[in-house]
Amino acid sequence: MTVEPGVYLPDRGGVRIEDTLVVADETSGHTPELLTRFPKELAIL
Repeated sequence: MTVEPGVYLPDRGGVRIEDTLVVADETSGHTPELLTRFPKELAIL
């Protein structure tokens, strides 16, 4: 499953940030796990 919030500005473009998760049936004994391992801090370039 992915969570993909996005921001779009008219006539300027946009961006979508994606997180990938593993979700299992509650009877499997697994808890949801975030697979995306990238930092989300903003960087000024």
